[in-house]
Amino acid sequence: MAGRLNQGGIATYWLPVSHLTAPEAKAIVRGFCNVFADASLWAASPVSWMLVGTKGLNRKASAGDFIRPWSDPVAGPKMRDLGFVSPGQMGSLFIADGERLRRWIADAPPLADNFPKRLSDNLPDTGALDPGF
Repeated sequence: MAGRLNQGGIATYWLPVSHLTAPEAKAIVRGFCNVFADASLWAASPVSWMLVGTKGLNRKASAGDFIRPWSDPVAGPKMRDLGFVSPGQMGSLFIADGERLRRWIADAPPLADNFPKRLSDNLPDTGALDPGF
């Protein structure tokens, strides 16, 4: 995925944490963060997360960067159609930046093509998944 991105491109990855154990979720996040140094984690729904990684942006968005889409004539209506009436609604979905994620996954082996069975076939104990943020 990272290899196909243009410079400045953004990739997202849906993470269905309600179907994963904590070690499985950490392995996926570790693999993603190993590829995208500029990663962040967002709530996608009450039981899903979304990883976001960029290629070459490597800078924090300013307040202006974050609120600009709502005044854009093309993006603004689309944001509102998605249910984001204000930037604060989207901002409330933010969970962690790359630095915080790397601390959480420091002890986790990454999920990789060479080790795909780091995911089990068992249903997880969803109460045990707490990133400690």
